[in-house]
Amino acid sequence: MQDSSGIGGLALLANITELDMDTNELTGPLPPEWGCLGNLIEIDFSNNRLTGTIPPEWGLLSG
Repeated sequence: MQDSSGIGGLALLANITELDMDTNELTGPLPPEWGCLGNLIEIDFSNNRLTGTIPPEWGLLSG
């Protein structure tokens, strides 16, 4: 299983608008770094084993 923090490099993709992480066996918390994905409109984390709360940094997403 891939810990969700191990894919924090997605924060480098500033222009990404959609992110489909459905059924990737992700575990752990959502990475706060993803809050900088300012153009993100749609995200799908269904069918994973994520834990914790939505990081406050994600409040910056306005999609």
